[in-house]
Amino acid sequence: ADDECGVYLAPSTINGAGLGIFTSKPLEAGDKVGNGDIAIPIIDQIWHMGSNDYYTPFDDYIWQGWAVGMSTESVDKEATAVSTFWPGMDAAINCNLALINTGKATPQYDNGGLHRSKDPGAGAITPYHNGTTATTHRIPAGGELFKFYGDDWFNTRKEVFGELPLSDDWPKAQKLVEKFDKLSEHFTEDVKQDLWDMVAQWPMKGRIVKALPEKAKDIPLAAAEGIRILHQEQAMKSI
Repeated sequence: ADDECGVYLAPSTINGAGLGIFTSKPLEAGDKVGNGDIAIPIIDQIWHMGSNDYYTPFDDYIWQGWAVGMSTESVDKEATAVSTFWPGMDAAINCNLALINTGKATPQYDNGGLHRSKDPGAGAITPYHNGTTATTHRIPAGGELFKFYGDDWFNTRKEVFGELPLSDDWPKAQKLVEKFDKLSEHFTEDVKQDLWDMVAQWPMKGRIVKALPEKAKDIPLAAAEGIRILHQEQAMKSI
């Protein structure tokens, strides 16, 4: 039914991440989530504030303007001249780099027939709207939604997150898992675990090593369906 609850807020499955958005029903890749969000341009803020040293409570929910297609709002062509406050799905959905399951939304442009320099009402609306989120992978009922924030978001917060596996590290970890699965298919489980411990418990843990499964028994499933399947159970809430 059209009035059936599709998504809901609940404590995130990521520790310390506050609230997350979950789906109450299974979603397939390509399904739309929500009704589309507006994006509000923030223009020449550093110029207006006199410096880049200012406080905003929305800092974690502001994107660079070029990322959502904004390019003509300022004569200053510096990347920082135009940013955007994007409330809604893109601000509320958390990021789990192991389980990215929704894509980046791009808003549509429509000025409502108002001239930006002649009509007073032009400043009361944003011309960027209907930024619709779509799923990129199947999400089971009760699963949390995750978007990709960009590697820089985590690189600039190392004091909080440490050396997390980034977007390029997960495919490399997946290839290593698939190669190990093929090479060890005739080994006993004990031998397989001993060999895997040499890899997964390497003392100098790099980002790729941190993306690997801890147990050798999980290798066949991770090789067949992807490492992400091992993280799905921890990203669920009961309906």
